[in-house]
Amino acid sequence: MNEAPLARYDATLRGLARKDRLRTLSPRAGLDFSSNDYLGLAASKRLGDAVAAAIAQGTP
Repeated sequence: MNEAPLARYDATLRGLARKDRLRTLSPRAGLDFSSNDYLGLAASKRLGDAVAAAIAQGTP
């Protein structure tokens, strides 16, 4: 991939950082009820194993 198109953005970001104007987003504390994983089930090994077993048994 040609790096030239991204060089402009890199230069802009470096310039903002030099001027101490670079902004970042910090994660909010608390529960996110607007996401699809507000219960934290996506990281559950137990749930993942149960889903894999159900699929292996042919559960639709």
